[in-house]
Amino acid sequence: MNQLDLQAKRSKKRLICIPPGLLLVLTICLILHMGYIRAPAPPLRLPVIYANANIDDVQRQLNELLREYKPFQRCKDSLLAADPRRSKIELKGDHVVNLTETVRLSVILYDGYGRPKTTGGDHLRARLYNNSVDASVPGQVLDHRNGTYTVTIEALWTGWAAVEVEVLFPREIIAAGLRIRTAWNFSDLRANFRNKNSSGASLCNPDFQVLERLYGKSAVCNFSYWNKTLPWFCGKPHVRHLSCKHWVSISRSWHNFTEGISKCEKELSERAYNTIPKKVLIKILPTRSAKSQVTVEQPHITCMDYNTTQLWYKSKPTGYFYKGNWILRHCKGLSGIDGKCLGDKTIYFWGDSTLLQWHNYLLSKLTFSCKIVQNDKHTWRRTTTCFCSKYNITLNWMPHNIPVSPFQVKNPIPFFSNTFGDTVSNVKKGSDVILIVNLYAHIQMYPLKYFAVHIVEIRKMIETIFEKVYNVRVFIKLPHTFREIRHKKWKIVQPSYIGIIYTDIMRNVFKGLYQKVIVLDNKDATIAIGVSRLHPAPKVVKAMINQLLSYICNEQK
Repeated sequence: MNQLDLQAKRSKKRLICIPPGLLLVLTICLILHMGYIRAPAPPLRLPVIYANANIDDVQRQLNELLREYKPFQRCKDSLLAADPRRSKIELKGDHVVNLTETVRLSVILYDGYGRPKTTGGDHLRARLYNNSVDASVPGQVLDHRNGTYTVTIEALWTGWAAVEVEVLFPREIIAAGLRIRTAWNFSDLRANFRNKNSSGASLCNPDFQVLERLYGKSAVCNFSYWNKTLPWFCGKPHVRHLSCKHWVSISRSWHNFTEGISKCEKELSERAYNTIPKKVLIKILPTRSAKSQVTVEQPHITCMDYNTTQLWYKSKPTGYFYKGNWILRHCKGLSGIDGKCLGDKTIYFWGDSTLLQWHNYLLSKLTFSCKIVQNDKHTWRRTTTCFCSKYNITLNWMPHNIPVSPFQVKNPIPFFSNTFGDTVSNVKKGSDVILIVNLYAHIQMYPLKYFAVHIVEIRKMIETIFEKVYNVRVFIKLPHTFREIRHKKWKIVQPSYIGIIYTDIMRNVFKGLYQKVIVLDNKDATIAIGVSRLHPAPKVVKAMINQLLSYICNEQK
């Protein structure tokens, strides 16, 4: 029996190990978000999760908890969904407020027939803005679960401002997205094998038993050792002269991803409008004690001195835009990007293409030159190292593990085996290390439990890094909000509501490390300007980078 077969046999027993307590917490977290589809129905059938001997008891508890929730039924009439064009916004209070006061509004949703909604669960996004001074601030939305919502927004600059409210995703689209992710189960991913003139392909899955049923016990390649943040198996190619070692690439097809959506869901996912037409105008006056003041007073404490543990608990917006600059509300952040304060530091960016935006933007804004010393050219899936000799700065970009977009490399096994855990744990002794981790865009199309598995493994890697590296700071980038349609087959795959669930999963998984890991909540910047694309504009990326650097650098005098 070869090494791969032995590893596959062992992995069958240890496939996905999530401590029962953590699994329970994560599932309860999901239940809180799924409450809007409450109705008498059979329990939601959870995907099989393999763990330790206590998992059966935990599973029974979870089934009981989920018994009252229906499994994301398909909508039948799109006119029964919340219709932004018919919905209303009502201001609670005066149109004139003072600086720092809170603006409150009621949102009453109506369906396409003009009838008020009586259930909650729709995903609303609100902001206060003034384009003439390039100012905007995100609002907070409270769902009363009866078709009405309360929006609260702080008045942070003087002058006129307008309130905008979007029905970003009706509850029917959220339910469809969760249903698709439950059923899809990696049926799009294939491993491609090639050896000289022979080629073949097979299905891949993090669940060994799925492939065991398709290919047999001895006909599965175990790539879990190299894909260290998620168990990963692929069927062995049934072609002569091909074996597991001839894996050369991954292919992905979304052909059947939205095959099961109803006509109603298709109509709602293609709906071009999502903003409630009525805009409420607000006049913001300066306070009596500071009549010349145009914005709220900034905090005196620098972000370097701020207790970053509090960031994990923050419920209010982290900042606002004024004259195009992102201004933090809880600490005094940087006003620009210099980069000199990164001197003698080794920085690692590990994640998807939205984090690559950070790496590239920072590199482009440095006031000194940096030389690329390593570049594996495979589109965004490349490992890149840049060295800035003037200030002894090393910038490293590392793409995350499978699942990823389609890619091809000459030898994918070593490409994936060099994870951030191995790399950062073995840095030169005495190095000043900064690690930024992000996982969202590529994993968010799959069952939610696999995201939890990823995050649990990432936490383990980070704990190992803390044990081995004395001077290291770790940042976790949370998902941002967006509303993107890139391809007609992708009409329903991108609800940013999934990011809200992922954020709660990360908050739960990282409990106990809040004092050591700094969380970066970037959704506020994207809500403030109503971002629609997955990859934000440079203005938003700049805000995100400034927020990161504010916890690393002091303002240059």
